[in-house]
Amino acid sequence: QGEALRLDEVEEDWKSSGLVHIQLIKCLNLPGHDDATSGRNDAFCSFTVGHIDDAQQTSLTAPPKRDATSQLQHKQSRIKKNALRPTWTVLESQFLFEVECAQDSCVMTAVYDEDMLSGSDLIGSFIQRLGSLQAINHGARYRTPMHEIGVEPLIKDMSTIPGHDPTSPATVHMMIEFTPTPNHHHQPPRLLLRVLRASALPRMDSILTGGSADPYCQVRMISAPLNNNEGEPLSSIVNKRTSTQKNTREPEWKRAKHFLFYPTLHPTETLSVMVFDDNKMRGDEEIGSWTGSPFRLFNSEQAGKVLECPLTHSTIKGSRGTVQIELIFLGNWNDPKGRV
Repeated sequence: QGEALRLDEVEEDWKSSGLVHIQLIKCLNLPGHDDATSGRNDAFCSFTVGHIDDAQQTSLTAPPKRDATSQLQHKQSRIKKNALRPTWTVLESQFLFEVECAQDSCVMTAVYDEDMLSGSDLIGSFIQRLGSLQAINHGARYRTPMHEIGVEPLIKDMSTIPGHDPTSPATVHMMIEFTPTPNHHHQPPRLLLRVLRASALPRMDSILTGGSADPYCQVRMISAPLNNNEGEPLSSIVNKRTSTQKNTREPEWKRAKHFLFYPTLHPTETLSVMVFDDNKMRGDEEIGSWTGSPFRLFNSEQAGKVLECPLTHSTIKGSRGTVQIELIFLGNWNDPKGRV
């Protein structure tokens, strides 16, 4: 079997708009800024997506700030304090960007050491072009090849860094995925989901304060899990969130918009609706959740129907109420590429 097609070899997708999805995994062999002997940092990653030239990378010294006049998009990871090998969990490592043309876009990754007093120090950066991404799922999307994860050196010349082993390059392990926008010849499977209402939710507040709840819903799609060469999870996770409905156990989202997802059609892919109580004092608490399979929902002909989903809790027994969702299936679900 030959090697999968690259994105820049498929003209219709190479010149298409679409969604760039980044999963950050870990950083290795970072030179120590806080402690040069231990290699520890307060590390975080910054991602810039758009049309980036070498001059912009060369001039990069501090984390980029949002600029309403710029077409570049910026997002930043959580800071990993005093980390020798900063690692981000699957849930905290997902970043989404919309691009107008894959051909004109690339991803610039920069790693910094946070310093509250003197400002964050740049450890290193590199640029990845989208053209090298390889087709998966019959060409419905494109992804970083497994053997290329963590290959790009973060710092080109390690010999200039005191006390650092130049034979162990500093690297960022991350996965990039690109999903082309549907068009007249490309109709990949898409799922529209709208949360309508929840009912019979349990009391989450004290009786003294009314014994009600402040619920909101989080909708999450987790793609078929993959593992890199070190057995670390590479699951694509997309989260969506409704607004909070105050002081009610029977919330309705009357003007809620549809959430858009791009399923892979894999039988192990999951779709979850989780209901939380918004609590600024104690932190948000889970009320209950429901999990289903987009693949099975489609095959059971649930498209366009309103589903009444019973909520359960992993540690609390008994009824946790229900949530109603509307599902709409778009595109060609019989062919993962979505060819028409």
